[in-house]
Amino acid sequence: MDKKIIKKIQHFAELFENIRSKKEAEREEAEKRLFGKVNELNSDELERFSEYYKKPEISDKIVKFHKRTLNKKDKGGVKVLRYNLLQRLHKNEKLTSEIIKIEKQKIKEVVNEHDKNYDPFCRWSNVGILYPFCYYSSNKEIKTFLEKFTDDIITKLGIGRKTDKKTVTFNGSQNQGYDHCWIAIYDSNFKSQRDTNQLYVGFFKDEIVFDIYEHATKKFGTNLKTARRKIPYEEFSESGLIRIVEFFKDKKEEIFKLRNLKKELDETKKEFNKRFRGKKRNNINKKIYSEQSTINSQAQVIKRTNYHHKIYNSTKEFFENNFSKCSYEDSNVDITATKDDKLYLFEIKPFDDPKYTIRSALGQLIEYYYEGNKKADYLCFIGINHLGENKSYFDYVKKIFKDEPFELKYFYVDYDKRGLIEDK
Repeated sequence: MDKKIIKKIQHFAELFENIRSKKEAEREEAEKRLFGKVNELNSDELERFSEYYKKPEISDKIVKFHKRTLNKKDKGGVKVLRYNLLQRLHKNEKLTSEIIKIEKQKIKEVVNEHDKNYDPFCRWSNVGILYPFCYYSSNKEIKTFLEKFTDDIITKLGIGRKTDKKTVTFNGSQNQGYDHCWIAIYDSNFKSQRDTNQLYVGFFKDEIVFDIYEHATKKFGTNLKTARRKIPYEEFSESGLIRIVEFFKDKKEEIFKLRNLKKELDETKKEFNKRFRGKKRNNINKKIYSEQSTINSQAQVIKRTNYHHKIYNSTKEFFENNFSKCSYEDSNVDITATKDDKLYLFEIKPFDDPKYTIRSALGQLIEYYYEGNKKADYLCFIGINHLGENKSYFDYVKKIFKDEPFELKYFYVDYDKRGLIEDK
């Protein structure tokens, strides 16, 4: 792997460090560093950036500015600003925040002659204005490297027919500068890497990080805040691609998880729509989707929606055969049922961990018991796994409510027997 391009990537990751930080002090330090770099550019470096303004579609905006015909629709404010700053640098002037303000005002006055009160720079920081002076001439080379690097990973993993890719340079996704560049490989069934899991590789200041990543939750791997694998730059040229491919070999199917979950959900819903009809079906669907609307992860939404429908499919006959009366979703709980003049309230929470099932359902059951004036005899949790080591936790919860006129029960689903089993 070309060591020069790797060094160049590391250089820009260092130069642009913290330009998008949430901490004001770090952003100010990054801006100061960038002003220093821009003011040190030599004539050759300035000339390379000048090439950008030889494009007809760009030079046309400069002409419009000088003729005072530049307007909002031209979307040329930032381009003209950089050009005017570039002319100052050619004259050996040093750029400052004050000079940028002066040049901005000149352009605003022209644009406002046609579009009153419009500010072409309202979302642009000094960093966003300045970074291309240092970076423009290197972007194409870095983009080419990232594209080839991504293609090599796809080829070696053998997933070319099922995937799309996205590469983002130091321009960032909004073309306002970014502190790192990155690549993503994702399921081609989806429009964007934002919609599903992705194979992610990010080039930061000190290291290259890589893992499975979910944009919606901003989590890596198994719900982690940081990536599981990292490679320092000094090792990347020799073994980076090999190590990244090796890591993703047994994880590549995770980016197709959502595709597979959707297929499973489609089959589950077909069965559900046969078993439940009319108002009963509508009530169930309404409650399911209102609960899932609070979840950021699309994979989790599909997974839990599928579990909900599977549970209803597997327990319909169970409730019909074991209870004299049963109502679905016509209240704040999933199922209300009567047996031997005893009222049962059931709440479904399909978490892998029974502890989360209990925590998530308890509030709804208690609230409905008191506010709904439903003096139930049993408040029942429905999960997808037996309690196991969480039995002591459930016993602790029951102890808290031991003096209440109701009893807590935990059930898990037996899909083979198509029913519920009480975990005592």
